[in-house]
Amino acid sequence: MLGVHIWREKKWTDATKALKRSYPQGGMLRRSGLVIRILGVCTCLLIISIIGMFLLHLGMKNGDSKGGPPRAVSSFVAGFGLDTRADAGGENASTEYAERAASSTAGTGSAGTDAESSSSSSSSTTTKPSKRKSSSKLSSSTRTKKATIKIAHSHRSETPILPPQASTAIITSDSSPVSKEECLAHYGTRNFLESDDKRTPAVLYSYPGSGNTFARLLIDYGTGIYTGAMFDDERLVEALPGQEKCDSTVIAVKAHPVHFKPVHLLSGRVTKKCRREGRLIKGFERYILLYRDPFAAIWSDYQRRLNGGSHSKEAREGRFSEEHFAEVAVRWANDYVDMLNDFKMIERKVRKRNVMKVTYEDLMTREGGKREEVLREMVLFLGRDEEGEDRRRLECAFVLADRRDTRRSGKDAGNQKRKVLTREDVYTKELVCEMWEILEEGGAAEMGYRLPEGIMCD
Repeated sequence: MLGVHIWREKKWTDATKALKRSYPQGGMLRRSGLVIRILGVCTCLLIISIIGMFLLHLGMKNGDSKGGPPRAVSSFVAGFGLDTRADAGGENASTEYAERAASSTAGTGSAGTDAESSSSSSSSTTTKPSKRKSSSKLSSSTRTKKATIKIAHSHRSETPILPPQASTAIITSDSSPVSKEECLAHYGTRNFLESDDKRTPAVLYSYPGSGNTFARLLIDYGTGIYTGAMFDDERLVEALPGQEKCDSTVIAVKAHPVHFKPVHLLSGRVTKKCRREGRLIKGFERYILLYRDPFAAIWSDYQRRLNGGSHSKEAREGRFSEEHFAEVAVRWANDYVDMLNDFKMIERKVRKRNVMKVTYEDLMTREGGKREEVLREMVLFLGRDEEGEDRRRLECAFVLADRRDTRRSGKDAGNQKRKVLTREDVYTKELVCEMWEILEEGGAAEMGYRLPEGIMCD
């Protein structure tokens, strides 16, 4: 149409007039330019408002629950060189926290004074109270996401809520050793996990007499979650209430290779006790392989069987037969080698990240905090990151796991007529050398185990 008009009028100026006559709405189009610019400005303002509200919401979510500007807003204002201390809400929040801290530590006069001085000298709106955990590696988001079981739970503001008559000395890694009563007050609580048909417990796999019960107690108190077992033992229910469980409500289960071979564990062909939501567990995925010196493990298990399954009674003169023990010990040395092969099979069939190797000797040493470090690795392996970083909890786990009804002292109480027998009493050179020939060939030396002290074999 434009070409037709230009051809008819034969003048460019007249063509413009023709265009206006043919398209009277052109004036509207020209006027719409102003409207479009106005809409553009409004859209930009709307987007900026939405972003601002999002940042404000995010800041309120991460900020102090009691007054004070949100952390995101504080950081934004601080970026422009403004001082957030002028906000009245922040001062009120700091004062209120100081009052709560002082009241929670009633009876310790210095605690209230320290809290007040901390409030008056605070230069930030979001006052950070001292944490119950000694480690600073875990972020607040990690603590929120992890389903932890603690004596005192933390609020979003991370304000510590102490148990009645509790002292903050328990939470510091550099404080003096604590008593069993203090450990029970702070870390004595254990619980079952919520049932989850997608989760299987780890397997604490060991030769009988290798300290499985002791390791379970450490895991119980180190994680705050019960451990279970694949078979029943009523003698352990009092110390380990999770003994009757073998499902997703416990964090790990006890098993011995002499009863459950790797092929059974990997396929789930185990006792019917190991159920998950009414169904048999299809297969176990994570394993803690617990080793112990073969001579010590065999003697420990022999004492248990000699005393009718007791985990605390020692072998004494009068009930001990040297000939019977020698016969059994050689046979069990072969079983120990079978265990080493079973462990190697687990390492071949299971992903490396799902297998952890631990020695009983490392859990018993007191040198340089090594045993706490080993327990820490076990707790982290089981997925309890927050508990694993709580050094005080790990120390208390060893205090609480030291139960007289689950271990043998190896000492004569003095009120018994018959002497308590020790390894030195029962292992003759001939027996040790016969066992060592089997054990060395089977791989015990590869694990760092040697002949008992003072015995040399040809």
